[in-house]
Amino acid sequence: MQVILVSILLCQTIDLSSALPAIASVDASAPAHKLLFATLPHAAPTPPSPPPLTIPPLFTPPQLFPPPSQLPLLPPPPPLPLPLFPPPSQPPLLPPPVPRPKPSEAAMAELFTKINTSFQQAVNAESLSWGFRQLTDEDAKVIAYVLSVSGVLTKLYL
Repeated sequence: MQVILVSILLCQTIDLSSALPAIASVDASAPAHKLLFATLPHAAPTPPSPPPLTIPPLFTPPQLFPPPSQLPLLPPPPPLPLPLFPPPSQPPLLPPPVPRPKPSEAAMAELFTKINTSFQQAVNAESLSWGFRQLTDEDAKVIAYVLSVSGVLTKLYL
């Protein structure tokens, strides 16, 4: 049995018995501002539900790569063209450095005392770190001489 609820917001009594089927029972004497109930013996048939909506997708991503079995066999790429310029040749060899004039013994002694090394150790070293030693112009002349006579020095940090 299905119950139908009717709500009327008027402030007067309304006779609903004529609007309902004869089988329904209605309390028509109740004031209209009260809830009126009508009871029907048979439930109304439910309408058939609509079929579900099928919406096509807005975007179907393309298949980026086909399966390997479907890939076509490609011929090997053509060989790269030869460059239009000749390959680089070896740079010309530089002449051996000309030793700088030997500074005075006093200038050499002053620098090697400041650095706390000897002339032989400086000439035979592959790397020298003489930074932050407050070097003077005379010290620079001694360093230039050490660079010109050393055959193994590759790094000099000043």
